[in-house]
Amino acid sequence: MALSLAAAFLFRRPAERVPPLAWNAALIILLLVTLAMALAPPRDFASVFHAIAYFLVYVTIIRLFTRRTGRDDLVLLLLAFLEVSAAGVMTISPAFLFSVFAFMVSALSSLTLFSLRGESEKLEENREDFELRLGRRPPSDTGSKASALERERLPSLFPVFPLASSLAILLAGALFFFVIPRVGRSFFSWRTGIHSRVAGFSDVVQLGSVGAIKRGNAMIMRVKIEGGAPSPLYLRGIAHDHYEGGRWSDKLGYKRIHYYGYGEAVSVRDINVDRGVIKQEITLEPIDHDFLFAAPMVESVSAPFQFRGIVEYWNGYIGFPLATPIYDRIVYTAWSSPPPQSIEACREAWASADDLGWLESHYLQVPSGADDIRELAEDVVSGESDPCQKAWKIRSFLSSEYYYDLDTPSDRAPDPVKDFLFESKRGYCEHFATSMALMLRSVGVPCRLAAGFLAGDDYNTIDKYYTVREKDAHTWVEMYAPGGDWFIMDPTPAGPPAKSLHPALRRLQETLEAFKYRWDRWVVDLSLRDQYQLALAVRQRGNMAGRRALQAPSEIASLVKSALSSPAAWAAVFLALGAYLVWVKRLGPALGKGKLEVGSNGRLAGEYAKLARRAEKEAGPRKSSETALELSRNLSRRSFSFADSFHRATVLYLKARYGGQPNEDEALESIKEASRRMGG
Repeated sequence: MALSLAAAFLFRRPAERVPPLAWNAALIILLLVTLAMALAPPRDFASVFHAIAYFLVYVTIIRLFTRRTGRDDLVLLLLAFLEVSAAGVMTISPAFLFSVFAFMVSALSSLTLFSLRGESEKLEENREDFELRLGRRPPSDTGSKASALERERLPSLFPVFPLASSLAILLAGALFFFVIPRVGRSFFSWRTGIHSRVAGFSDVVQLGSVGAIKRGNAMIMRVKIEGGAPSPLYLRGIAHDHYEGGRWSDKLGYKRIHYYGYGEAVSVRDINVDRGVIKQEITLEPIDHDFLFAAPMVESVSAPFQFRGIVEYWNGYIGFPLATPIYDRIVYTAWSSPPPQSIEACREAWASADDLGWLESHYLQVPSGADDIRELAEDVVSGESDPCQKAWKIRSFLSSEYYYDLDTPSDRAPDPVKDFLFESKRGYCEHFATSMALMLRSVGVPCRLAAGFLAGDDYNTIDKYYTVREKDAHTWVEMYAPGGDWFIMDPTPAGPPAKSLHPALRRLQETLEAFKYRWDRWVVDLSLRDQYQLALAVRQRGNMAGRRALQAPSEIASLVKSALSSPAAWAAVFLALGAYLVWVKRLGPALGKGKLEVGSNGRLAGEYAKLARRAEKEAGPRKSSETALELSRNLSRRSFSFADSFHRATVLYLKARYGGQPNEDEALESIKEASRRMGG
């Protein structure tokens, strides 16, 4: 489009030589091409809409090369409006807001210039007649045919009009946008490709899959925390209890489905207020599964109403009852109570342990052929009987004796875990977590593998939220603690530090991301519930402002009373009064003179207006476009007896009023003389 726009202006004359038949043939061919695009598989609404958008672009390009008249320019403006409307359906980027504003400014400027050009052409058609009547040039002098716009400059404040008008339209549109009730994401819900789905997470964890995800930088979610974020912040998505053949899976399945109504929250378990509850508002991008992320342990969830239900799984994670991946961005809220993670709390929990026989078939399962892993675990725990001490020793052994490496050769080995433990001793979170889980199970400590994300240092200080990306993907071990809690055991050592930006660049990045977050949260994903909360906030602010207004008189009286009792306040009053008196003494005469001049000028205009009205009574009403001098010449041509005195009064009035000549008294006297000659 940009190249076509430039070519249409640079090669305008060669384009004029192309016969109209060629342009029409090209348009028909392009129409057939776009029809083929619309009818090509899968023949859905998206393909038809894209074909229409392409055809608009083709028509615009052809019109750029064939524009001849002002009507063609108006057609181009209409096509541009249709293209902007199509873009509004095909994108949710915040950059679209600036594009719309730029289009509105240019469109209003163009429409104004179209109107000025039309009026100047009308003026040009009648200019010769006007100038002949005014006696400014002979009829034979045709002069230049340049339009008024070519001879005159636009007012310096002309750009202010489209800018101010566009800003007013945007503000009014924003008001309607937030007031009109939301009925859903959009009428065009077919745009499921707005976001790219995050691949890699599924109902199984294959060793090597997380390593591929950690190389990406795509955004997964934004997490806003209330109640104090735990450090580090684990966001669990799924947990697995069964390991076989280099992959983890969930054999327990779902526990129950919790149905909810509009605006309701689902309680998964009783809230433990003694531990403190953290509230997480999570904006999740589309993923290739139907489960949700939240800090363990999740106790309550508030999700969009269109899902109608929350699935709770035996392994402690939650999801939606869907047969497809989460197809679009969603915003939900989760409340979690992080369990204690100290070894003392672990020992206290295990002190009241009951029979754990039911755990053996799930959380103590070890694949066949893992005797060497069991021997290594027994050697590490060295005969320790305390489950908590076993876990802490194994975690310390792995994090200190093994190294973090995304390019570990263990990924290519037939058995990645054994190769990691006994050969390469290099790996990433999957190798560390799987090794620890199998070692714990080998020495009788029940545990499971959890997969999700570990929120890092990407924290936005402007809007107070964590940005979670693909590179933050993580797996860790959750060790069972009697009583229903699970202790997070993470043996993975820290990876290489991320490159830090300059503070100024970091601040700019945070500002841009905060703007995008607010755009996504309060424009793209605005819901009826959000509007209700905003209305409540506005009402609360209004009530507070009303109470402040009622309290204002008493506060002002108290302030005045305290000020009057202060010597410094009295000194300030006397200084201000003295400064005012000095200012009046020095500038008063000049100001008074200026007022007299303004008043005299106003009297002069009033007296001449009376004279002009009397002249109209004698000679008949004048046209709205007729000036004072034109009225005077008209009276002279019609040979009125008072025409000469009226002309003299008009000339002196114009010199005094607009010429800056100090002869107001003479002008007033001439106006009185003309009035007497009229019989007044």
